[in-house]
Amino acid sequence: MGGLGKKYLIFVVAALVVAAGCFGGPAPTPPPFATQACGMSYANAKAYQDDFSALTHGNTGWITADGYVPTPLPGGNTGWWMSDTTVGSVNPDNSAPDQGHVHNSLVVQDTNCLTPELGGQAYQWADYIPPPPGRWYWPGSTVVENDTLLVFAYIVGPGSSSDPGFDFTVFGTTVLQYHLPDLAFQGATPLPVQPPPTAVPSYGSDPIPWGIRSVDVGGTVYLYGTTKRSNLGPADVWVAKTSFANVTTPSTWQYFTGLPDELAWSSDSTLAKPMTFPVTPDDGNAPLAQLSVTHYGSKYLAGANSDLIDPRIRAWISDSPEGPWTYLGVVATAEFQDPAHQFAYDSRVAKLTGTAGWTVVYSVNDPDPDHQKQNVTLYRGQFATPAAGVLPQPLP
Repeated sequence: MGGLGKKYLIFVVAALVVAAGCFGGPAPTPPPFATQACGMSYANAKAYQDDFSALTHGNTGWITADGYVPTPLPGGNTGWWMSDTTVGSVNPDNSAPDQGHVHNSLVVQDTNCLTPELGGQAYQWADYIPPPPGRWYWPGSTVVENDTLLVFAYIVGPGSSSDPGFDFTVFGTTVLQYHLPDLAFQGATPLPVQPPPTAVPSYGSDPIPWGIRSVDVGGTVYLYGTTKRSNLGPADVWVAKTSFANVTTPSTWQYFTGLPDELAWSSDSTLAKPMTFPVTPDDGNAPLAQLSVTHYGSKYLAGANSDLIDPRIRAWISDSPEGPWTYLGVVATAEFQDPAHQFAYDSRVAKLTGTAGWTVVYSVNDPDPDHQKQNVTLYRGQFATPAAGVLPQPLP
């Protein structure tokens, strides 16, 4: 499969791989690591930020990550699926000069504790999701039915960029299957790499990353993917659907056509059309980054970043998972410690457990390795309370 191209820099941004320094003499005896960090409150967006900061300093080996895909698990727990993750020990001043790196991790949230899950063992950590040869996975969305969890992820490999912070290539998406409640890994199935259908206007040539965002509606899984027509946009958001049991069987998929009534879905992918988004008063038309969709009472709520240079995170609402979408406004604005170097991406609006309720979750990054060694909080997930008046009261 060919790479998805440079235009994907706006959709998938990974932290720089930081190699640990080499020192002479025998390696010091590693300190014992804790298995979890406890005493969490989950009371609101700020509390979630403080809780994950406590995990960073909890001496578990997990330092920080991006991605932050929340997933309901049995027993009222939440699984946070993470992409690139730094590991090792962090100092009280947030510096971590000898940090290591894996490509994904899982953090399990229960009523009081955050428990990170990593592959391998202390100082020999590995990806939590077993990687294919020469590739790795970045989780993007999840759906759950009964005792089965599906995780949709990018398939990523080394790139040829001269900028090491963006030296990666996205090769497509895959669906990873887990058994619940034990989270036993049951396998990975690559999904189709389909370019947008040839049409006027041209929708560009980058393949649609099916499933990198998804939502389950009564056993039907809606698989979303966003493409851009050029480096500067505009963007198109596509959706396909199938039953939960047939997600790994693309021949069963139906594609949204934009036509009325019974013609709205077709098994012919060449008839696919993007979802409809209105022109907005603040230049936010179709979202430029991947669109995250979730249940919102009897409706559907969607959220997305604008682009890497715009800190605004926008929200839309619809009566159906395929739209048409009504624009709600800027639901949050990303906050930076170092605006000259940081950028925001990978946002979603999610109903979190505890008393936090509806919360905006997004990632920030400073790809300079020296900056990250000096302050690990420049690269992390962040939490924000939705702006007042933007989200309507959810209807039952």
